[in-house]
Amino acid sequence: MTSLSLEHKILGRPMVASLSTDNLAHNVRVIRRWAPNSSIIAMVKSNGYGHGIRSVSKRLQGLVECLGVASINEALALRESGVDAKIVLMEGVFSPHEYAYAAMHGFVVVLHNQLQLRWLQEVDCGQVQVWLKVDTGMARLGFSMCEAQQAYTELLQSPKVSGKVGLMSHFACAADKNHPLNVLQMQRFSQLRTKMSGPSSFCNSAGLLHFPDMQGDVVRPGLALYGVSPVHGKYANEFDLKAVMTLRSAVIAIRDVRQGESIGYNATFVCQKPMRIAVVACGYGDGYPQMAPAGTPVIINKHRCRLVGRVSMDMMSVDITDHPDINLGSEATLWGEELPVEEVAQSTARSPYELLTGVQHRVQFTWEDGV
Repeated sequence: MTSLSLEHKILGRPMVASLSTDNLAHNVRVIRRWAPNSSIIAMVKSNGYGHGIRSVSKRLQGLVECLGVASINEALALRESGVDAKIVLMEGVFSPHEYAYAAMHGFVVVLHNQLQLRWLQEVDCGQVQVWLKVDTGMARLGFSMCEAQQAYTELLQSPKVSGKVGLMSHFACAADKNHPLNVLQMQRFSQLRTKMSGPSSFCNSAGLLHFPDMQGDVVRPGLALYGVSPVHGKYANEFDLKAVMTLRSAVIAIRDVRQGESIGYNATFVCQKPMRIAVVACGYGDGYPQMAPAGTPVIINKHRCRLVGRVSMDMMSVDITDHPDINLGSEATLWGEELPVEEVAQSTARSPYELLTGVQHRVQFTWEDGV
């Protein structure tokens, strides 16, 4: 057994996503410092950005005011697992009968189109708390600017609505602070806020960093929660964020390859000199990008090494020629505290979002607190 297997008490492949409760809580505290006057909707959709929606949510409740999910399926899964925090359905309902479930379980519903508004008027359900989402320039979800006031008035007058009606929109280019669309969206949202008196929410992770004047009553961090920079070209540690996930595996074979021989499928990499190669038990079947190019960084035994050859379904090849202390069972870090996921994303022409949410279920997840 490898040292990694012993450490995590796992069986089978030594492919492990190690998750840090301490780092998750640290990141919440950092976000509180960024937005001291705002409540937090912590985005846990898409399986908690690949970290596990149930386990992440259990650790976040009590630290944040609300949890944000994409659909009622995710919300119900959290209730069934014992999460009693307030949950916001960020894409609203997908059928009219979902309003009854929302009322029953206390889910907050985001309305973003006329059909959802009509369903609310017609369905037999209890009262629900709602947000009105307006499209200020993303051209994705939301009532148009010209529809917004009428929809807001209808919600205010509806006996189905509990409490104040919130106003929500979404930045399209917040990660690029100087993009001209940001100014236009902020102007439009500010215009709406003068006409609507309920709580407001506009900022994702990058937005609350770049545009503190627009933080409003509620911010909606996602990527920053998990210890990843929301700003292009910068790493998490520049914002005092700490990686929640560290993806690790181990060396399962070592090969000495002669000059002129190729490595991996399609012989895409040919050795220009004799090389010592470590085979690491990680592949695209685990969620690692198949087309990651040669040179993509991998950390083995604290050494910075480079990927060579095509990534296979279950394995990858790494150049360890200059590191004779690497042996069978040596620990390999694919990304995490030693190797920022942002750097791997840049090397593979992927986004951190894709890498984190792409981790597959056959990877064994373990939290440092053992819960």
